[in-house]
Amino acid sequence: MAKTEPHAAYSAFTHGLQHRWSFVKRTIPGISMLLRPLEDSIRNTFLPALLRSHIIGDNERELLTFPPRLGVMGRRWGVTSPERLTDKENLNSFNPTSSLTEKIIAQDANGETDQNAILELKKTISRDRQSAQVESLERLKGVLLDDTVRKIHTAQETKLMVPNLNGDW
Repeated sequence: MAKTEPHAAYSAFTHGLQHRWSFVKRTIPGISMLLRPLEDSIRNTFLPALLRSHIIGDNERELLTFPPRLGVMGRRWGVTSPERLTDKENLNSFNPTSSLTEKIIAQDANGETDQNAILELKKTISRDRQSAQVESLERLKGVLLDDTVRKIHTAQETKLMVPNLNGDW
């Protein structure tokens, strides 16, 4: 489908499929190795068909995982890797809910969770995630072609999307 209807395939991928394994990553610890075949399929079949390219290198694959606010692919999300950051996402899901989980296990019907503390923890997780993305993109810019880096800067300034790595806008 990505060969004939790239926009529809991309939309189905980002609005549907990614969210399915997002739930799995957040709820099942240690699952990253089991998601490797899915990443292989995305990297070797889906992305080449979507981008009309035969080879997706490591740097290009990492670039495609960033959200559009950083000047790369995507609407809200890039084409995330199902196995990437799985353990971190699981921990980020566990931490805000741990006090509630403890109360459920203890059958504590009277205790309440501190919603403000949970909200602050969620904000911290979001800030940390965004900071890590910016740092990772800056590191990646050091090894990308100057032309690609220039396109990222242009997209960041104008809020445009870079549709593929072949230089086509």
